[in-house]
Amino acid sequence: MLGSVLSTGYRAQLTSAAPEEAAAGDVSAASETISGASVVAERIGGPVGTELWASAQSAFADAVSLTGFLTAALVLITAILVWIILRRDRSPQGTEE
Repeated sequence: MLGSVLSTGYRAQLTSAAPEEAAAGDVSAASETISGASVVAERIGGPVGTELWASAQSAFADAVSLTGFLTAALVLITAILVWIILRRDRSPQGTEE
């Protein structure tokens, strides 16, 4: 699940931040993986390749941050739910009549 969030976030961010001069096919290939973006940017070269690579790095960092935030939120929610459930299950033993 978290990998899907990372991948979707990266793809969306790079697609919107890619240089306008980059061909749609190059942007599509670069949005598949960060290593793919490196290969595409190197192949394109020049200022467009440099800008595409910078956009890919930024998009990846943003996607990792988003994924980390969501992970922390899920862990916190899980901890709260476990605390609530365990607290309810604490009934004194041997007091039943």
